[in-house]
Amino acid sequence: MEAKKREIASAQLTELGVRFTDIDLERHYILPRMKRLQFTPDREYLEWAGAWLLKLQEANQRALRYPERPFARVVGESWLKVCWHASAGVGWTAWKYFWHSPLSKGAWSSLRKKLFLLAFRQPPQDT
Repeated sequence: MEAKKREIASAQLTELGVRFTDIDLERHYILPRMKRLQFTPDREYLEWAGAWLLKLQEANQRALRYPERPFARVVGESWLKVCWHASAGVGWTAWKYFWHSPLSKGAWSSLRKKLFLLAFRQPPQDT
């Protein structure tokens, strides 16, 4: 199953025109699975993830493969998750990386939308 997921990711990255190594592909596989894999990013992974996610966003802007705003939101959410998980190991350094990256803009866009939906959600009915 993991091999198939890597194969799909490899094909998607190729469609975007992203050059990558086997190490990039392994790290990319970890991105959405950090919690399940109990992976705490170190500073090296944090730096790689920031550069990688920017690279994906720039590639999508060139290739126009996915709608730009939703893609930026997804990339921003990934960046937020990486920084969140990294903060357990590198502390506030992770949040410094978060705030200094243009990826944080996409994360805030996503968070605003989620907070808005939560604020107007119907409360559970008492029975």
